[in-house]
Amino acid sequence: MEERTKGGIPKAVFIENVERWVKQFSGEEEASKTLQDLYSKYTEHEEELKKQRNALTLRIPILEDDLKALLYMKRTKESGKELKTMFELNDGVYAEGIATHLDSAVIMLGAGTLVDFDIDEGIVMMKKHIAKAQGSIDKLDETLEFLKAQRTTTEVNISRLFNYGTHKRREEKAAEEAGI
Repeated sequence: MEERTKGGIPKAVFIENVERWVKQFSGEEEASKTLQDLYSKYTEHEEELKKQRNALTLRIPILEDDLKALLYMKRTKESGKELKTMFELNDGVYAEGIATHLDSAVIMLGAGTLVDFDIDEGIVMMKKHIAKAQGSIDKLDETLEFLKAQRTTTEVNISRLFNYGTHKRREEKAAEEAGI
């Protein structure tokens, strides 16, 4: 039975005895194809996880900026000062204005969903989103390290299979030349 990680990724097993392992297949070609397919799956999965990681890495600074804006709004409200800001009217067209309602903020949750949050609730939510994104990055890093190890093991197995085939063909050629 194949050993798998939490993500369901099969663990590559180092092939100790290549000759015995090849006998499980109809020949070296099928054995090689099996290893090449596994290597391709690891590589594809790794690329997908890297894309997810990059998206999260880009998202964290945006969330941190949103958190800073909420904290600034809270400090401004507590100090009793007015919040002067620039409102975007159109692409590249801004107007100066004063925000008078600092009790809540409309926050984009994603997929075009906007929610009006109390400032304190918004701050808590932003901190949770940042922590969750960082936790996801940490888990992805662990999985990527695991995948790297599996790819390396598979590369070694492919090399060992190639060397086994080369050695076997040399022995067959030598035996043929010797008339055995």
